[in-house]
Amino acid sequence: MANGNLFARSVYKRWCRNVREARASVVVLTPFLDNTLVRVLSHANVERSQIVVVTSLSADADGVSVSKIRSLIKLVKNGVQVRDLSGLHAKVLMTDDKNIVLGSQNFTGAGRKNHEVSIDAGVIDDDDFLERVQEWVESAEEVSLELLERLLPRVVPIARDLKRLSKKASEVLEEARAEIEAARVEESLFTLVGARSKLAWIDDRGPYREYECLMPDYSPLELLTDN
Repeated sequence: MANGNLFARSVYKRWCRNVREARASVVVLTPFLDNTLVRVLSHANVERSQIVVVTSLSADADGVSVSKIRSLIKLVKNGVQVRDLSGLHAKVLMTDDKNIVLGSQNFTGAGRKNHEVSIDAGVIDDDDFLERVQEWVESAEEVSLELLERLLPRVVPIARDLKRLSKKASEVLEEARAEIEAARVEESLFTLVGARSKLAWIDDRGPYREYECLMPDYSPLELLTDN
């Protein structure tokens, strides 16, 4: 295998370039996709029938994403082969059966913004690797336009519920973080003002005297409020 080029950023432009330069075939394997993949494949100069997209329609692979189903419908209508492979997690772009770009980045708009790492491996001469990927492609089940169109209205309410759950999960996370931060602030203030300290000073009656000074019984958070 070639040394390849490593990327700690989006490889969207590299995808577009490789697809545009393909002369025989384009294969994409990805569990997550949206209209970003449609735009990438629009650069292809090969026949649409020579483009294969392997994804997963299972729920754990975002199979209930409305944008994913709509994008797959566009691809099928444009003549692209779409296939379903359960358990797929790889993100691979293979052109002309040998040029490989792979990594963590999904073929989605969010994937272009996330912290991702990828490698443009160039021309692959690892037969075992290429044969295994080809086995995945061939074993994947063909996805028809009829199936996708029947799925779409069914996934809309599910996707809506999942979005609400995702929002709620984010809110719970922020609440937990806020509680931890508040506890840290309170602990720090107790350390500063809640401990007993020995003070010595001179009063009108003469020599140094040592007094034990106790702080008033204030809540640490009340001390942060200006009166």
